[in-house]
Amino acid sequence: MLRFILGVLAVTLFHILTIPLMLVMGIIRIFNRNLAARWSQKIVNFGFYVETLCAGTKTVYLGDENLPKEEAVMFVANHRGFFDIILTSLHAPGPLGFIAKKEILWVPLLNIWMVLIGCVFIDRKNIRQSFKVLEKACEGIKNDGISNLVCPEGTRNRGEEGTLLKFHDAALKVALKKGVTLVPVAISNSAAVMEADFPGLHPATVVVEFCKPIRAEELSNEEKRAPGVLVAKIIEERLKQHKGMY
Repeated sequence: MLRFILGVLAVTLFHILTIPLMLVMGIIRIFNRNLAARWSQKIVNFGFYVETLCAGTKTVYLGDENLPKEEAVMFVANHRGFFDIILTSLHAPGPLGFIAKKEILWVPLLNIWMVLIGCVFIDRKNIRQSFKVLEKACEGIKNDGISNLVCPEGTRNRGEEGTLLKFHDAALKVALKKGVTLVPVAISNSAAVMEADFPGLHPATVVVEFCKPIRAEELSNEEKRAPGVLVAKIIEERLKQHKGMY
């Protein structure tokens, strides 16, 4: 419980103390979205790093050779817990927004930082709006150089470690159509940090593996029609290899 209290305190202080930086980043964003996203990401990642210290998290990163250094991409991860976003962001080579549900827009200060790092927000009940947002996210990846993280399971998976919920692949299809590279991310044991015994933060070893990039021109027509099946298979295979590492 002490770690959880420290974590909440750290988040609260971060949002209060960084308000001036938030305003500066907002002004910079008017003229240069990529620069604002890069600097905002460094600021946000400092807050993320402090959270990992509060939790006592140890992270094993694999697949660094699969991280594209010269292009922004769409990272596609399984979703076990809140720390999935934190730990992926801390290791991404450039600015990284993520696709989030629109309800988060109601969270003061957090919503502004999310906009600054390039997050986009979807209404799960409005399919037409969701597709427009996904297209906007892909345009941001291609034009602004801001990568995005999507979790196609749609919600946190509370099932057995190593299993996946069914992937919703609308975002993946849009990305491939727009020529955006996909990078599968296999994450193991992140729920042990918080979700397994909420409320509380607990020391845990989390494995985050970046898999080989997937490009549209390398796929068959069948794989393009069902990219979620392909990516889920890749992630599931890597999760099996993580056993014994955490």
